[in-house]
Amino acid sequence: MAQAESETDGLLAEGGGGGGYETIKTARWWTPRFMRNESKSTRMRKSGTLDWPSLLVVYFIMLVSEAARGLVIPSQWPYLRALHGTKAQLGVFVASFSAGRMCATVPLGFLSDNLSMRAVFYVCSSLQILGHLIYCAAPNVPVLLFSRAVVGVGSATMSVCRAHVARATTRETRTTHFAYLSALQFIGFAVLPGAGGILAALPEFGLFGNLFVFNAFTYPGHLLILSNIIGIALLHWVYIDAPEQCNLAERIVIEVKDDTNGKDKSQKPPRPASPEVEASDEQPDWLALVACLLINICFRGVVAELETLASPLLMERYGTTVETTSYIIGGLGFLGLGVYFSFKPITRTFSDRQLVTIGEILIALGSIIAWQRFVPVPLWLFTLAIGLVWSLAYPLGQTAVLGLFSKILAGLPAGGFLGIFSAAGSLARVLFALFCAFLWSEAGPGAVFVQMLAASLATLVLTLLVYKRLVPYSRLPAVV
Repeated sequence: MAQAESETDGLLAEGGGGGGYETIKTARWWTPRFMRNESKSTRMRKSGTLDWPSLLVVYFIMLVSEAARGLVIPSQWPYLRALHGTKAQLGVFVASFSAGRMCATVPLGFLSDNLSMRAVFYVCSSLQILGHLIYCAAPNVPVLLFSRAVVGVGSATMSVCRAHVARATTRETRTTHFAYLSALQFIGFAVLPGAGGILAALPEFGLFGNLFVFNAFTYPGHLLILSNIIGIALLHWVYIDAPEQCNLAERIVIEVKDDTNGKDKSQKPPRPASPEVEASDEQPDWLALVACLLINICFRGVVAELETLASPLLMERYGTTVETTSYIIGGLGFLGLGVYFSFKPITRTFSDRQLVTIGEILIALGSIIAWQRFVPVPLWLFTLAIGLVWSLAYPLGQTAVLGLFSKILAGLPAGGFLGIFSAAGSLARVLFALFCAFLWSEAGPGAVFVQMLAASLATLVLTLLVYKRLVPYSRLPAVV
């Protein structure tokens, strides 16, 4: 058995059927990789079954990481203003989180490959706890901004969560679990702001001589500290690293244990019918890929501008409280979550490129309404304008352009190019948030909505120009 384990890199199929067992390599979190005894740190499970406990822990880590953005949205401007911050610094506040996440994504992905996913999750949760502690005790604006950058670094768990899902699921179920991650991401930053209203209604008090202050500004941080502590406990007691090769049917060479003579046999997948066709030049449509990147930048950037502007604008223009603002933004997030849950039937009616076009039109329409160029807009209509972007355009357009980008890729490495796609979106969040705060402080909120309108119209024109090329890549059939 030990010999078979070493030859199959920790994966063993017994009997060659669906009832075989698969070993999953794990390691204690305190043990360096070169000191681990992998053969003694394994758990057996049925081959082809899903390790749901570990997957649920990954989902929880994903939700907590995104809640680090969403829970503070309603109170970020009042907290910054209480520390004598400016509107321009609000843009830095939002951008610092995205910048920290963007800078940490690639290094954390590298560490997850060379150490273990559990070790990376430990580091991320610990950094988030540190950042939230600094956030709750920040004496001035620079410290507050630094705390958000630290939290941003710690919340860069999406790539590691996706890597776990990719390893732990079969090819047939992988897309579904990726959709679950996207839904949790949306819940974290778009729905959980509604919980800010509940937190803001809690009584204010201090512990240990006001060393720990609990109020509408700091409750989100304290709740996130507790959530990350729970996450660390789950990582220690429940989570097990996904195997490097999970699905035995997807291995290049499958080692099968022969019940009769105890020897291993290698079963290799059939060769392509026509190697000449497989080796032919299969280049993706580079123009379509670039167009998808630019469209992605528009969607991610616009939602970052709303993340920066919506909450303070509701408070300043309409006099809403932190609680009311939380309920408005959280309610719009629930509507967007409904769009995610309805995405499968929606895709039966509309193609990806049609959904991208619809999303761009909705951004333009919402920006025109919120602009208030000619007549004052009542609260309900302004909420509707935000909802067109926050609840409809982003879930529809962003999900569709991600799917379209992945389908246009031909023989290119999907992981690397999807990383570029994510990095471009993170960079857009940083730049658009900073630009939004600058426009708001220099020219008023109307200028921000004009810029959102211009961005949506520009990408709409781009989409129409390359519309016929925004189609999934199709491989030519093999010639037998």
